[in-house]
Amino acid sequence: MDLCIRLIKAFTGPRSSRLREIWRRINNMVEPEIKWLDNFDLILSHTEGLHEMWHQEKDQPNRYVLFTEEDFLPDLSQPTEVWTGLTSLKLHQRATGVGVQYVTRDRLSSQPVPDWRKAGAWYLLLDKERVGFTQITFSGRMDPCNELGFQIPLRILPGRDCLPEHYGFNYRKIGTHMFWSRYLDEDPETMVGSIRMGNVQRLHDAFVDKYVDNFLPPLP
Repeated sequence: MDLCIRLIKAFTGPRSSRLREIWRRINNMVEPEIKWLDNFDLILSHTEGLHEMWHQEKDQPNRYVLFTEEDFLPDLSQPTEVWTGLTSLKLHQRATGVGVQYVTRDRLSSQPVPDWRKAGAWYLLLDKERVGFTQITFSGRMDPCNELGFQIPLRILPGRDCLPEHYGFNYRKIGTHMFWSRYLDEDPETMVGSIRMGNVQRLHDAFVDKYVDNFLPPLP
């Protein structure tokens, strides 16, 4: 498969480490090579991390690259070409890449606040032959991929709210992005707006348990 998956290490703590271990197990199950960003501790921001990974791709022979995060869990019920976005990209000849809809949550109501014009950094597939290496600038006031849809022809996939099951956002046949990962290992009594992180953590754990049971082989 002419694809490399590049992962960015987002946060630290037991729950974040568990997501990292899930990706390591996925790495043993799928054909595309998965690479973690080297020396992430030296990268000052998510934006700089994406720029560094894009720079590292310049001399690599693979045509496609998927940038994602450890708190994005792919839909392994689908063939690899589907959940990586390759099928979607190949159906849209004018697109240079596939992104997913950027969304935040209102901290008072917990309702999702999506923006159809913007892509989120937790999932971005690019065709390097179509993009070129001088066109991409990762920037955005809230997210480093927010402005990409205005720079290049990018197909942005819609998502759906996963509440009440958990606080993530699902993109059909692609995968699920877990929300508020920076708080996963905070004190359960921590409040983000009106939302208690203990509730977020409890639902997160239940979803990840089910994901592991459904998709990953038992550990020896």
